[in-house]
Amino acid sequence: MMKNYSGYIGLFKQPVTDPTNLLSTVYCVADPNKNTAIFIVLTPQAYYTVFEIARRLTYVNIIIITPSMDILFASDIFNLFMYFHQFSDKNVKWIFPIKLSYNSSIDFEDNQIVTDNYAFNDPIYGFTNVSVVPAIELIESGIDGRIVYDIKLFDGDKTIYFSMYNTDTKSYMLFINEFIDEIHVNYNTSLYGGLYYDNIIAIDSNYAKKFIVNDFTSKEEGYYCKDHGISMGKVIYNDLV
Repeated sequence: MMKNYSGYIGLFKQPVTDPTNLLSTVYCVADPNKNTAIFIVLTPQAYYTVFEIARRLTYVNIIIITPSMDILFASDIFNLFMYFHQFSDKNVKWIFPIKLSYNSSIDFEDNQIVTDNYAFNDPIYGFTNVSVVPAIELIESGIDGRIVYDIKLFDGDKTIYFSMYNTDTKSYMLFINEFIDEIHVNYNTSLYGGLYYDNIIAIDSNYAKKFIVNDFTSKEEGYYCKDHGISMGKVIYNDLV
């Protein structure tokens, strides 16, 4: 059986000086034939990053998953959907657990998949030639007063947990969970507060066995991680184009 493409398009928090080279922190899963691209948008201002892959002719199904539809993320999700829905023949869907109303576009509302648990087993997605289809689960992140979700992804090979908000207790519970292979967290800043990688590893250095870093603010941070053996998210941009 063939394996899905699975990895990051970019690893950088926006804005950066050159968004064409330092692409936003977006994770992507694509079927072996590149018919379907599932985008997990983990940082705001990700329009260009998703667009660069989604515009390719082979991708006929575009799925966008977001941890939040607050003001930080909503415009990217809306503008990406509207562009590809209006100016291409692509099948575009977006996933969020709460049904949202947008008076400016009935199409945007109608193409929301309202769920916190979804498996991509419909033959339309093209995952029929892999052993197990990808699946996602959205889990409340635990931030008081904010509707933000962590995202758990099974990419057909391993289970990855994208944690948007971290505490010492939560980090421990994720680490000991034998059904989670990798836990992906921000390197040294956190969009919604809570702990980031350095804080977490300071609690217990063993956590480095499962915690993977993303969302750098500069190239220098990435170089530092490489030089010091810190596990970084795998970038597969060149495999997807």
